[in-house]
Order: sequence, then structure tokens, then C-alpha cells
Amino acid sequence: MRWSDERILTTHTGSLPRPPELTRLYVRRARGEAIDPAELDRLGKTALRRIVDKQIEAGVDIGNNGEQQREAFFLYVRNRMSGFGDSWQRWPRGDVERYPLLKQQMAQMLAAREAVGNYQPPKAIGEVRYVDDTELNAEIADFRTALEAKPIGFVEPFMTAPSPGIIAAAMKNEYYDSEEAYLAAVAAAIQVEYEAIVKSGFLLQLDCPDLALERHLTYDDRPVGQFLAFVERVVAAINKAIVNVPRDRVRLHVCWGNYEGPHDRDVPLAEILPLLEQANVGGFVLPFANPRHQHEYRVLQKFPLADDQIIAAGVIDDLTGFVEHPEVVADRLENVARDILVNNAGIRKYEKVDEASAASWNEILSVNLMSYVFCAKAAVPVMRRNKGGAIVNVASVRSVVAGGGNLQYDTTKAAVDCGGGDKTSSLAPGYGSLLTNILQWSFEPRLVVHVGADQLPAVAAQLFDEIRNCPTMQKRSVSDLDEVIFPASHCASSRKPKRDALASSP
Repeated sequence: MRWSDERILTTHTGSLPRPPELTRLYVRRARGEAIDPAELDRLGKTALRRIVDKQIEAGVDIGNNGEQQREAFFLYVRNRMSGFGDSWQRWPRGDVERYPLLKQQMAQMLAAREAVGNYQPPKAIGEVRYVDDTELNAEIADFRTALEAKPIGFVEPFMTAPSPGIIAAAMKNEYYDSEEAYLAAVAAAIQVEYEAIVKSGFLLQLDCPDLALERHLTYDDRPVGQFLAFVERVVAAINKAIVNVPRDRVRLHVCWGNYEGPHDRDVPLAEILPLLEQANVGGFVLPFANPRHQHEYRVLQKFPLADDQIIAAGVIDDLTGFVEHPEVVADRLENVARDILVNNAGIRKYEKVDEASAASWNEILSVNLMSYVFCAKAAVPVMRRNKGGAIVNVASVRSVVAGGGNLQYDTTKAAVDCGGGDKTSSLAPGYGSLLTNILQWSFEPRLVVHVGADQLPAVAAQLFDEIRNCPTMQKRSVSDLDEVIFPASHCASSRKPKRDALASSP
């Protein structure tokens, strides 16, 4: 999976508008009418070539086939899998139900639009198996052919496939004894597509609106705990289905429904992200541009991704007629991609004060102190340009608790410690800092960077207890311990560390 190493790469969530004449054929086929397969194939390939051209022209770096050769983002599986038939009316959207006039207006708009709707899907009335990969193989081959015809194509191409959860939730189970059995069958079937897409050299995107959307559909009148249990079951099913797919070749897309509605029944991202992060994927595609979820980039600070994962942040809302100003888009990107510099360096020499040479002092000063200054000097312009960031300076307990034979080390760490608060803010005005001299007693750095403000009191209390119980400190006055850890955030520059207690220890 390509990362934005040299510049910000652009992508989208997969489904792009289909030409009216192609959509018309899909609608007729969904109704059970006879259509000309050759004409469907011709229109599908034409639409594919056109949509690839449009993406390249628009500057999309990680693009796809626009799902042009599918009638809808998950309903197409009924043509490739067995067991689906009849139809039923999907559960209503809980947010729209609260506004009768809006519900009526939306129904009128949907009735006037020619499209294959997702709200009258088929049901599972027999065994679900993947029985025909003809369309899948043709779709992959056609996309490859379209890309090969372009001298300059995508930085990385991707293809989508639906989550077993959206299929199981939308295509009502009337065959299996339990939801778990149905999910397992769907996951085993769709696994064929997951592996075929990756084997063909494309990045796989799992389309999983169910992991958020179903809260205000299927589970709208149930406790949130039941919905979260559903999310956990679906993630487990996904992990089984991608067991043969390398983690860095799959990204997971979650949303609350691609429709212009109130969305005031949406489940908060904070409630589902810890469960989403159980998925064995290399990245997540999440929307941060709509008015209901734009603020939730903060959740990423509380529940950070793994080091080998990326976030593809949705920063343009396709459900509004507004064309976002570039500065608005930039702000949204910057909110998600905060810069944090962690300065953590230290060497020591066991020398007595009358034996330490000037060269020895200069070496330790260069590493333990000046490296922090030079790293901050390089980082601050980037933080200023990005209008945000944090500098984390790691000091040492030796800055306040002297020890024999470490004069240069203790001195430099005390200098770092004194560089917190106002002086760190002076390097990066207004951007905040976090300084801690709380270290494990083996003198290895112990720093909790991703600590939410609500967690700080408990974390600080635990660390203070460890200091009080340390044999070295038990002989010292530590009854007045106060703040020695504060958050790396915009407000941190106004929250000075109170070092009086530690500094006054004899």
C-alpha cells in the first residue's frame, strides 16, 4: 500500500457515477427483464475507460474502475453467488424517520431517479456459495487493459469488494439457523473476490458501511451494545476472509451512509474505532468532511493506529452542492495529520568532574541537549506551515535526583527539563509541548504520548505512586508532588509544569 512519502496522495471511496444508458440496463436486469449481454458488456467497458480517464485527468493517484461494471456496490454479488432470491424492504433509516416531511421528500426524489436501489434487496433463501467468477475475472481483466492503455496511470490502482457484514445485514437471512452461520458462509464466498483482486496486483478496499450505518438501520431500536457486538462479529469474519491477503494490501472503508440526511442517529466514531482496529488491514478510509463527523479526527489521537497502518481521510463531501475552498480542504487534512516531534536521546560517561575533558563535555552536550535544539529547529517551520503540531522532550529523573559519576548526563538532562513549558513553546509558539521526567527506574524512557486528557489524572497518579515507592525516593521529600506530565496539545503551552516539588527535593 502506497504511503504519502513525498506528497499527499489522493484517492476516493470507490463507486463513481455511471452513464444513464448503462444504469438503465442494470435497472432492467434487476427487474428481471431480458437485456442484451453484448450491449451491457460494451457499455460497461466504455464507461470503464471513461471513468479511468476522468480520474487521471482530475489528478487521482490511487484510483479504481469506478465499479462501472457492477449494478451497485454490493447487490452485484447476487449474480456471482448462489442462495439469493425474492426481495424484502430494508429497515428504515432511524435519522430520517424522525423527520416526516424530509422522509417524504427523499422518497419522492428516489422514485424519480433511475437506479438500482439498495433498500429492496434480495434475501438469502438457500446456501450461499461463490459459483461463477466469470464477471469477476472479466472485471479484473478489463480494468487491467484500461490501465495498460494509459502511458501515465495511477500511482496505485485499487478495487473494491463488499464486507460480509453489509451483505448479511442487507440481504435478509431466511435460510441459515443463525446470523453467525450466515456471516461465515458469506465471508467464505466473498473471500474468492478478496484474494482474486489482490492476486491480480490491485489494492483491495473492503466496503464496510455496515460497521457504522447499521447502528441506525438494523439496530436503531436496540441497545448500542448489541450493535457493537455485531461489529465485532463482522470484523472477525473479515479477518477470516482476508487470512491469505497481506495486511499491507487491504484497506477498510467505513461510513454512515452515502445520503444527504440528518445523520443525528449516527454512532460516534469513538465507539466503533477500537473494534475497527481489530481488523487485520493496512489502513482505514474514513470520512472527516461532513458536518456530523468532521470533528472526529480527534478520536485518532485517543485510539491511534498501528505503526504500519495509514488513514485515508475523506476531506471532500460529495453530498453537498458546495465546492470546498482549498483552504478548507487543507484544514481538514491538517487536522488528521498532526505533526509530533519526540526528542529522546542520551549518552553518558562515568567520569569524575576533575577527570572529564572538554571534548567529553562537548560530545555529551551535543547529543543530549543540542540534538533537541537542532531537531526542533528543523521541525518548527513544518509545524508553522501545517498550523499545528507538538514537541515532546524526554528528560530524566537524573535531572532532579543526582547520582554519582554521571555529572555531564545529569546536567544535560536538567537543561532539557528546564527547557519545558515556556521555553519549549518559544521554539514552537502556540503549538504546545509535553515534557516529562518520569522514567522507569532502570533509567529507560517511559513516555505516554497518546494519553487523552480524560486519562491524564489516572496515569499521573500511577506514575506518582511509583516515584513515592521507589527506594531511591523514599528518603526524599515528595509529599508535594504536583503536575509533571501534561498533554501534547494546543492547550499545553498554557499549562506549565509545576516542578517545585521535584526541584526542591534535597
